[in-house]
Amino acid sequence: MQVILCCIILVFGMMFIGVPLITAFLGGSLVPLTLFSNMPLEVVTTKMFASVNSFSFLAVPFFIICGGLLDKGGIARRLVDLAKALVGWLPGSLAVCTFLACAFFGAVSGSAVATIAAIGGIMLPMMLEDGYPLKFALATVTIAGFLGIIIPPSIPMVLYGMTCGVSIADLFTSGFVPGILLTVSMSVYAVLWGMKHKDMCTRYKFSLRALARAGKDAIWAIFMPVIILGGIYSGLCTPTEAAIIACVYGLFVGFVIYKQLTVKKVIEILRSSVVSTGIMMIILCAVTVFSFVINSENAAQYIQLFVSSLAHNKFQFWVLITLILLVLGMLMDTPPAIMLIGTFIVPVLRMYDVDPLVFGLVMIVNLGIGLNTPPVGTGLFIAKTLQPGIRTKDLLNIHLLIYILICIGVMIVLMAFPGIITVLPSLFD
Repeated sequence: MQVILCCIILVFGMMFIGVPLITAFLGGSLVPLTLFSNMPLEVVTTKMFASVNSFSFLAVPFFIICGGLLDKGGIARRLVDLAKALVGWLPGSLAVCTFLACAFFGAVSGSAVATIAAIGGIMLPMMLEDGYPLKFALATVTIAGFLGIIIPPSIPMVLYGMTCGVSIADLFTSGFVPGILLTVSMSVYAVLWGMKHKDMCTRYKFSLRALARAGKDAIWAIFMPVIILGGIYSGLCTPTEAAIIACVYGLFVGFVIYKQLTVKKVIEILRSSVVSTGIMMIILCAVTVFSFVINSENAAQYIQLFVSSLAHNKFQFWVLITLILLVLGMLMDTPPAIMLIGTFIVPVLRMYDVDPLVFGLVMIVNLGIGLNTPPVGTGLFIAKTLQPGIRTKDLLNIHLLIYILICIGVMIVLMAFPGIITVLPSLFD
């Protein structure tokens, strides 16, 4: 027990004072192990390498590369044009277009950061030029980005499936309905805002000819999710193989069809993807060491006792987990949070008759909300780079709070009616 307490105090203590996550997890794990245990350090290094020696993990860097190819290859712009042709006639048209374009982009990228950077980089200047207030436009672009990790494919889903032994294909399928619910719910607020501020934003006339033109121009982009998800659900390829196929397809479309990719851009994409993957792998190794050290001291039993002492039924369990995840999402980025919480909480789910598939989706939605909350708030920092001179107080505004409350409302619906999450996976079983 002293090893567990020492690990937890050291890790979260170092995180609180600003020590990098990797150092916090490794230092907080190895110090107690050295002081209180006779376990050889060779075991730790073996566990670290075993955690990333996984075929499934290869999907992560390839989906990151795929997101970069979509951004630089001209696909993101065409998805925006298609969304504008579909919903440009609504009040608050460009805000709704942002949500729809992010949903489209999420169906091929799997990354919230890539979605905010690609779609936000296009939509924010368009909204500001059309007369939308800066705070509303920033809130819309920032919150819409996390649709990229809800609508499959999704990098956090790959990490959760790999860490907790849940089918990645089922996780991908489970994200469609919640993703649509989130898109529609946030779009409703954008429409209501647009109805109230008609003088601030333009409504575009719906035209079947413009829709057909945009659809024809975006047809190559639309085929990508069909290839990725169709290959997985038909059993022709694994998620990792689908990610590789998507990268090859992205290169073909960027170089041959849209002709917006260059060798220099591809090198930049690869360099950025290597850095992102390397950071993720090191964090995974560090979290694995932390999990291994405290689990060697029967941490699962203590966690089960702790959770059961606070939550006596499924409702109380969801309230407890939601509060923990909302706080954790404020302090930690999504990948390490998934690896940390997934490892400890999944063994407890059976006590409350909670499906690991449902828990995984709810956790990803919850942590996705955390991307838009300080102090960590990766989504906030990406949005801040989209426009020179943006201040933090411009990002943290009433519109962002309303969007977050809407997302929490949808998350409560998902917890209350888990069939919303499991309905599609059950059809493919």
